[in-house]
Amino acid sequence: MNAETAPPPGNSAASAALPPPPRRRWLTLLLAGVLFASGVVVGGAGALWTVRQRALQLVRHPDHAPQQISARLQKRLGLSDEQTVRVREVLKRRQGELLKIRRQAQPQVERQLDLLQAEVAAELDEQQAERWRADLARLRGLWLPPVPPDPVP
Repeated sequence: MNAETAPPPGNSAASAALPPPPRRRWLTLLLAGVLFASGVVVGGAGALWTVRQRALQLVRHPDHAPQQISARLQKRLGLSDEQTVRVREVLKRRQGELLKIRRQAQPQVERQLDLLQAEVAAELDEQQAERWRADLARLRGLWLPPVPPDPVP
């Protein structure tokens, strides 16, 4: 064998007889699927958390709602600055009326929740009832904050 007829290095007859390494497409696809699924879970959880936080902010601070809503409408509907100011004033007026209704209805809602708490607790053992009361108190504090006082004229 001279230099012209010799097989190139690493390309011997023995290595030519070996099959190529198996492709692991299933592993690649599995890892891609896991990565995609984890992204969906994280993205969904982040979206839910954001929506929840915004809803809680509006429930807890209704006085901020007209400003936030009018700014969002300005972007979404392409309102002019003058339109935004007028819409904000409408929102403030309606928000005030809604707060009046809430002040009237809140005591009735609270009474119904108190009755609900007592009636459900009566069906539970002491440990369950204690947990029920704590859970309901947490939810009431979270979603049913005290009504803001009447503004001073």
